[in-house]
Amino acid sequence: MDELSAVDSPALFLFLFLLPGFLGLLVYGFLVQGEPQDKFDRLVTAFALSLVASLIVSYLVGYPIVPGPAVTATTSFSVILKTMIGRSLLDTSIVAVLIAGSLAWLNNHGKIYNILNYLKISYKTSNSDVWQDVFYRHRAFWLQLEFRDGRKLVGWPKYFSATGKARELFLADATWYLTDESGVESTLDVDGPGIYIVDMTLVTGIEILK
Repeated sequence: MDELSAVDSPALFLFLFLLPGFLGLLVYGFLVQGEPQDKFDRLVTAFALSLVASLIVSYLVGYPIVPGPAVTATTSFSVILKTMIGRSLLDTSIVAVLIAGSLAWLNNHGKIYNILNYLKISYKTSNSDVWQDVFYRHRAFWLQLEFRDGRKLVGWPKYFSATGKARELFLADATWYLTDESGVESTLDVDGPGIYIVDMTLVTGIEILK
């Protein structure tokens, strides 16, 4: 087994070294709001999480950043598994997950870009477009949608597109505000859980209500 697997030992070592970063990346992707990263960004993030977590564990616990003997093509499977799993893999994975969760929280609440905006280093926000800024930052408010034909719809934004590309919205406890030809306004409650807005091109404005 070891003789057959020795040629893959460097690849196994690299996988185990990056495993904490990929676990952290999985947590980050699950928690963070907005568009997902592309493949290259995910790989860089996983490597950065593994490296930072390894440095922290090395400083706090005293484990070497790269535990065990030097890995070569002749290093056996069992030696790599023993040195990586038995030394710092668990600690590094926990630290990487904690870092990723903290970064996701900071991103979701705009803390990082708030600091950069305050220092006038950047005027960007943590979200990719205005759609995300509006709906993520004002989740505790009712909305009033104005349509091209003059109709208005008031409701609670229970669900909305996460990335902003689809531009879809579900309003719960929704009520239509209709105006007839004589200018008389009437209301019509939606009979059901809410209304799903499929085509946002029919909407001319969205008001955030107090």
